[in-house]
Amino acid sequence: MEKIQEIKQEEQKESTKWLWHIWLSYACYYFGRVNLSIITPVIIAANLGLTKTDLGLVASCFFFAYMAGQFLHGQISERFNPFKYVAIGLILSAIMNVFMGFAGGYLILLIAGQLLEGLTESMGWSSTVRSNAIVTKTAGRDMDKQSGLLGTSYQFGNSIAWLLTAFAVGQWGWQAGFFLAAAVMFIRGITLYFMKHPHVEQYEHSGLSFWQQLKNTFTPVILVSGFCMILLNMVRYGVITWIPTYLVQVQHSTIVGTGLKICLIPIAGILGTLLYSKIDKWKEIFSIISMICLAGIFYFYGSMTGIISVIALIASGFFLYPTHVFLVTTVPSRFLEKKVVAASAGMIDGFAYIGAIIIGSLVPYLIKINGGGWSLVFNFWTAASIVVAIVTLGLYIYSKRKRKDI
Repeated sequence: MEKIQEIKQEEQKESTKWLWHIWLSYACYYFGRVNLSIITPVIIAANLGLTKTDLGLVASCFFFAYMAGQFLHGQISERFNPFKYVAIGLILSAIMNVFMGFAGGYLILLIAGQLLEGLTESMGWSSTVRSNAIVTKTAGRDMDKQSGLLGTSYQFGNSIAWLLTAFAVGQWGWQAGFFLAAAVMFIRGITLYFMKHPHVEQYEHSGLSFWQQLKNTFTPVILVSGFCMILLNMVRYGVITWIPTYLVQVQHSTIVGTGLKICLIPIAGILGTLLYSKIDKWKEIFSIISMICLAGIFYFYGSMTGIISVIALIASGFFLYPTHVFLVTTVPSRFLEKKVVAASAGMIDGFAYIGAIIIGSLVPYLIKINGGGWSLVFNFWTAASIVVAIVTLGLYIYSKRKRKDI
């Protein structure tokens, strides 16, 4: 009996260690994911011939490639070691950031670089969720709670990446934003690749045919979650991509000051997600309430200035990320027994980047037709948040009628 208890404790200790390895690895992906939003206003100010519309197109190209990559890697990575898959994505993404550091002043090269960057960045999330599900299941831990903790990785990574990128760009220019990302991701990718990974052979090949895997992925729950993520990412990546420009051009914030302000958004998201992970039941209800609060923030945001504006941005992170974690982490993790954790994570997150593609170019368009003002942008984010709340409520009612968890 004592021997069994010792084995269980050792498995849980190993599970905890690998949760944090996975957590850190995915956090590093964000150095290449969000650096462009800090670099954008500096490139515009440098008079390199690139406009908001040009850089909105560049952002949309990244999101298009990321979307395609999520659908692709989600299906393919089910058949490979997920830890090595995450590591290879980090290394390839680092290489692409080096390329963009030398090519960032040219639109066509930026587009090409961001397309390839999107394909490499998309190697991370589906295998990250699958890695976590494997070590959590092996240790017999609560899947929903563990997935909630994992969700804080990209919020922390987002915050630190914004802060350090803003400092680097403020000190050494826009190229430094790409080179910093390359260094962080390459070091972590190499380290992760050569570590001794947990025993994953029993999960490495699902035994499902490709068509059965697709069938298990295209379920109502996953498709509706994907629809919610289209709208949610139009808010999330609208903020990530364009709020720095709003703060610089409308509120006249410095680049370093902007970095200090926006890095607090995902930090607040961590707090919201930790609260979410503590809730054993009613996760959907918590998500619905959060989205209603988020809608209220953006409805009034255009009239806010100074410290009130900063507080509102911080609060937006607290309310946005719990719903995001629920949809892209908790929901896919529940499909381990159907052997489509990576596939469902890739599917849901793939749909999400349809929204990111649209918002990259939609924000400049809304600003243009509004005579240079941002009120239409904030109204759009308000409406999108309300629709996500309504659809999530429908998802919750559906799951209860079926008398099973999502």
